[in-house]
Amino acid sequence: MTLANGTRLGPYEILAPLGAGGMGEVYRARDTKLRREVAIKVLPEAFAKDSDALARFEREALAVAALSHPNILSIFDFGNQDGVAYAVMELLEGETLRVKLASGTFAQRKAIDYAAQIARGLAAAHERGIVHRDLKPENLFVTKEGHVKILDFGLARQIALPADPGDTKSPTLSPPTEPGVVLGTIAYMSPEQVRGLPVDHRADIFAFGCVLYELLSGRRPFSALSAVETMHAILRDEPAPLPSAVRESGPELERVVGTCLAKEPTERWQSAADLARELSWLDESQRRSVVVSAPVRRRLFTRWLPWVLAALCAAALLLTLFAPKGVVPGAGPVIRFSVPPPEKARFERNAAGVSFASSPDGRSIAFMASSGGPAVLWLWSVAEAAANRLADTDGATSPFWSPDGLSVAFIADGKLKRVPVSGGPAQVLCEAPFGQAGTWGKNGVILFSAFGGGESPGIYRVSADGGKVAKLALADGPSAETERAWPVFLPDGVHFLYLRGVVREPIEDHRVCVGQLGSQDATCLMQSDSRVEYAPPGRLLFVRKGTLLAQPFDAGKRLLSGQPAAIAERIAAFAATGQADFATSTGGQLLVYRHGAPVSRLVWMDRSGRQVGSLGEPGYFGDLRISPEGRRLAAEVEDPATGGRDVWLYDLITGLGSRLTFDPVSAGWPIWSPDGGRVVFGSGRKGPPDIYVKELSGQLAETLFFGAPGVQVPSDWSRDGRFIAYVDYSLSRKAQSQIWLLPMSGDRKPVRLDGSPFSEYEPRFSPDSRFLAFVSEESGQADVYAAAVNSGGRKQRVSPAGGSLPCWSGDGKELFFVAADNVLMTVQVTVGQDLQFSAPKPLFSLPPFPPFPFGANYDVSREGQRFLVNLGEVRERQPRLNGVHNWQQRLIAPRH
Repeated sequence: MTLANGTRLGPYEILAPLGAGGMGEVYRARDTKLRREVAIKVLPEAFAKDSDALARFEREALAVAALSHPNILSIFDFGNQDGVAYAVMELLEGETLRVKLASGTFAQRKAIDYAAQIARGLAAAHERGIVHRDLKPENLFVTKEGHVKILDFGLARQIALPADPGDTKSPTLSPPTEPGVVLGTIAYMSPEQVRGLPVDHRADIFAFGCVLYELLSGRRPFSALSAVETMHAILRDEPAPLPSAVRESGPELERVVGTCLAKEPTERWQSAADLARELSWLDESQRRSVVVSAPVRRRLFTRWLPWVLAALCAAALLLTLFAPKGVVPGAGPVIRFSVPPPEKARFERNAAGVSFASSPDGRSIAFMASSGGPAVLWLWSVAEAAANRLADTDGATSPFWSPDGLSVAFIADGKLKRVPVSGGPAQVLCEAPFGQAGTWGKNGVILFSAFGGGESPGIYRVSADGGKVAKLALADGPSAETERAWPVFLPDGVHFLYLRGVVREPIEDHRVCVGQLGSQDATCLMQSDSRVEYAPPGRLLFVRKGTLLAQPFDAGKRLLSGQPAAIAERIAAFAATGQADFATSTGGQLLVYRHGAPVSRLVWMDRSGRQVGSLGEPGYFGDLRISPEGRRLAAEVEDPATGGRDVWLYDLITGLGSRLTFDPVSAGWPIWSPDGGRVVFGSGRKGPPDIYVKELSGQLAETLFFGAPGVQVPSDWSRDGRFIAYVDYSLSRKAQSQIWLLPMSGDRKPVRLDGSPFSEYEPRFSPDSRFLAFVSEESGQADVYAAAVNSGGRKQRVSPAGGSLPCWSGDGKELFFVAADNVLMTVQVTVGQDLQFSAPKPLFSLPPFPPFPFGANYDVSREGQRFLVNLGEVRERQPRLNGVHNWQQRLIAPRH
C-alpha cells in the first residue's frame, strides 16, 4: 500500500516516502507529540491480517526497543490503525552499507571499525535472546558521523523463507538493482539455514563473516548465477582467499573471517561478544601502529640490528630450554580446505574401518575411492590440492601410515599389506581375514584388529616387515570374550589405546583403554561411543553423539584431565562398531573429518521426475522397501546422535511411522515376506550381521533366521515364498560379495546363484519369482544383469554402460535401474522361456542421494507410475572430506 503525504497514523504525520521493499514501505514522518522527525515502516499486509504474526512482531519490537544500543536502530513505537500495521523508528541520515560498497572496498582500518560496531550491536541483541537471521549490507546503515546501525533487527525472524529459493520476488532478497545474480539473504545464509535446520545466534555470526569478507574484498564469499548454486557453495565450498594486502597484514584478521565462516556452528566464534573484543583489539593495534619514513627506518635498522639479532638469539635459546609443555604444534592461522573425490570417482566409506588417514606430517591424506569397481587408495597433497592414485592397492580398506610417512599400510583381499607412497608393488605382511583397522609404531611394530567371521576377534601384532602374527592378550575386564578393536599407538611406540567392548556389548559399555606391548596389563580410561586418536601435544579425539571432541590427555602418565571441547558436529559414525570418520596427523597439525548423512526426505515422483507428493517428516533414511500390497514402507533410519540404525515401518497414506527394531546394535536391510506379515532384516548383535525375522502381529519376538560366518545381508524374498536372496560379503576372496539363495523348505541349505569369480550384489526377484535382476562387476564396472533362478550361471547383461539398484514393476514388464550418471532408466521386458530386454530408455535424472547411501534409495509403486525417492538436501553430488590445518589453534583463547 502507498500512503499519501499528510496521512496520519496515530500521532505521526507522513511527510514523504523514503523507500520500499518486500519487508514494507518506509516513510519520513513527523511525531506531532514530541515534535521530531521519525521513520515509519508500514508492514506488509500479511502482518496485519495474521494476529499471531502481529503479536510475535510486537513482542520482538518491545524486546529490541528495550536494547537502547548505539549500534542498533531504535524502535520508538508500534501500532495498528485501520488495518495498517506500522513501526516507528529513529530517522537516520546517511546510507546503507550496500550503497557504500558500490564505490569499492574500504581501507582495512575502516572495515575493522565498521565490523567491530556491528559485532557490538549483535552481542547486545544476542544477550537478550534476539537473533537477526537476515544480516546483510542492506540492513546495515552508516550515518554521516560514521556510526553503524543494524536495521530490521527482529523483523526477519518473523518472515518465513520462500518456498522457492530462486524466487527473486522474495521479501528477503535484494531489490532488483543487480539482475542476474542471487543476492541478499541467500548469499548470507548460514549452512544450517540452507538446510532448513533450527538456527541460533551463530547463524548471525556466519552472516557477519560474509559481510566482513565483502568489506575487505569487495565481493561476496558465496555467490553464483542461481539460488541452488549459491546454496551449494555455502554448504560445500570455501571462499576465495582474501586480497593479498589483508593476508600480508598478519594472520589475525584472516583467522577472524575464517572462523566466522566455518561450516559447522561449533567451529565459529561462539559469541558475538568475543568476536567484538577480538575486532576491537585488532582496531586498537592498527591505531597504535606508527608510520616511519624510509630514511629513519634505514638508520634504525643499521643502529639496532646487532642488538636485535642478539635479543632474538637469546629469546630462541630461552624458548628452547624453558618452553612450556603443551605448545600447540603448527602454530599459525587456522586454514580450512575440502578434498573433492577424484574425477569420475567417488569416495568409499568403510562402515567397520577407517576410510582415510593423515600422514604424520599432515601434508598428505590417504583415502579410499572407486570408479565403479573395487576401491583403491589415493593420496591427496594438501600443498598441491591434487590427488594421485596409489598403484597396486585394488580392494584396499583401512589405510594407516608408517611413522616416517614413506609407506601406507592397508587391508585388501583378507591380507595386511604395505605400499611405498613413491610408487611400487605392495608387500603382503600377513593374513588378516576380517581385518579392520591398524596402527604402525615407531619401533617397527604393527597392531591391527579384526572383527569376527570365523576368526578370533581382537588385536593382533606383526612386524612391519611381515612374519609371525600373534594375538594380544589383554587383562582389561572380567570377560575374555570381549571384543577389542581400533588400536592406536601413543608416541612412545610401546603403549597404545584401543576400544573395548565393541559389536557385542551395549554402546554404553564401550571403554577406551590403554595397553602395553609385552604386557597383559591394561587400564580403561573412559566410556566412548567411538574409537580415539591421539594428537600431540596432549589431546584425545573421539566422537560422542555425533560431535567430535578433544579432551586433554597426558600421554606420558596416560591420564585424562579437564573437559572435552567440541571441534565439529554431525560426524559420520557407527557407534555399534566404534567407527567414526575423522583422522589426525601424529604431529598434531592436520585434522580431517567427514560429515554424516544429511537430513533427507521421502518424496513421490512421477515418470517425468516431477514431485507429486511427500511422505512423513524429514529424517535419515536408507534402504526403502514398499510392501507387496503397496500400502506400507519399511526403511532403515539412522540416529544422527549415535550413527546407529533401526528398521521403521511407515503408512504410505498417513506418513506416520513406527519403530520395528529396538536392539542397541544396528539393524537394517529390511525385506518383506510375500504376504506382508513379516519383515526380515540384518543385524550384527552376535558379531558380523546375520539375518533375523520379526512377525508384525506382535505375537513373536525377533528370532535369528539364518546365521553363517561372514557378513550376511538379506536382499529380497521371492513372491512364491520359496527363496530368500541374500548377499555374503567377505574381504578374503576376490569375489568379495556373492549372491546366495536360501530355500524356505527342506534342509534350507543355501545355494549360490552362480560360480562367478566377480562380485555380485543387489538381487531382486521378478514378480513371477522365476528371474533375478542383480549387479555384477564382471564387465569391469558395476552393471545390471538378469538370470533365471535355476539358470546355473547363465545371465544377460541389461545395462550397457554401468548400472545399479535394479527394481521390477509390479507386473514384471519393466525393469528399472540407476545408470552410472544417476539417471533412472527403464527397460521393457518380454517374458517367455527366457527374458528379452529392450534398449534402456531414460526416465529422469534422480536428485542427489545423501552421501554414502546404504541400501536402495528408491522404490517403485506396484503400477510402475510413481517412485518413492530419498531426496537429500541441496548439496553437491559427491561429498567431500573436510580438512583443518592448525586446528588446535582454535582451542586457544583469543587475545582481548
